[in-house]
Amino acid sequence: MKTKNAISVKEIILEHLWIALGVAILATSVFLFFRPHNLVLGGISGLGIILEYLSSKHWSFQIPLWLTNLVFNVVLSLIALKVMGFRFLLKTIYGFLCLTLFFFLLEFTPQGFMEFFYTIPLIISSMIGAIVAGIGIGIFFLKDAGTGGTVLIAQLISHRFKKLPVATSLMFADWSIILMGIFVFGIERSVYGMVAIYISTKVIEQTMKFLTKFRERRAA
Repeated sequence: MKTKNAISVKEIILEHLWIALGVAILATSVFLFFRPHNLVLGGISGLGIILEYLSSKHWSFQIPLWLTNLVFNVVLSLIALKVMGFRFLLKTIYGFLCLTLFFFLLEFTPQGFMEFFYTIPLIISSMIGAIVAGIGIGIFFLKDAGTGGTVLIAQLISHRFKKLPVATSLMFADWSIILMGIFVFGIERSVYGMVAIYISTKVIEQTMKFLTKFRERRAA
């Protein structure tokens, strides 16, 4: 009985480490490749990039990515908690807290190091960022985890309107943020953002397939 419990605890720890790894990779892609070029791909991270830019340009203070991610996801989680219950939200809460933590830690990246990423051409930055983000998302999606944001908004909308698929709700939520990006940063960056979404979607699929096959081979 003790052995079973020990294995169970080990599996839970490993699962959460994998989720943290995937979220760390996603956070890195946003911070190093999307943020320097104001590329908005939807999600709360995209909204965070918009608010960080607007606050630094027009206000007397700057709203960092980690703060936007934390505040919006806490509010969404409190709403979802009442509607869908704590058990449903457990991995999502863990995911967005990890993402908030990694965004916060990345704020301490040396400026000299960050300057290199500002010099990368927009098209290359968007493609590399999309690939890296896709790998990260694929890893934590495989563990049935998420980072809240527009996925949680989509789940809440679909919970309220039963006939509306989550995928459709997610599309509307993400595109509303991309539309905001068009007004703030212009059409060119938004087009690159849309291309990056397409690339990352394909990478997510391939990452999940590869990790599933790898896990099956190890289990065989």
